[in-house]
Amino acid sequence: MTRAKVAEANANVELAREEQRKLHLALDLEAEQARLDLKAANERLSVTDQVVAQAAESASLTRARFEQELALSTQLIDAETALVAARVRRAEAEADRQIAVAAVRKALGLPQLESQSKSK
Repeated sequence: MTRAKVAEANANVELAREEQRKLHLALDLEAEQARLDLKAANERLSVTDQVVAQAAESASLTRARFEQELALSTQLIDAETALVAARVRRAEAEADRQIAVAAVRKALGLPQLESQSKSK
């Protein structure tokens, strides 16, 4: 081998190492971003659980007041609408959490479904 070929081979090895390092960094970044997204999704889910509980309590109190003729029907409708909206936001937060879990599993190279991991 000539010196030029040796130098070229060394440069190719160094280039391959650099590409490997970039790939590892990209994978680490993807995994960390997925973990952060999951943490945020869990926090949103926790908050929406509290909002649903508060909206349910408000609707219950408004319903009781309505039955005692102390609240207008529009107040009851507003309270029920707020409860439905809170439940929708909670369902969205749960979906976001499931998406975040899938992203973490993907970033870590894990199967998305339990049946996939058992069949291997």
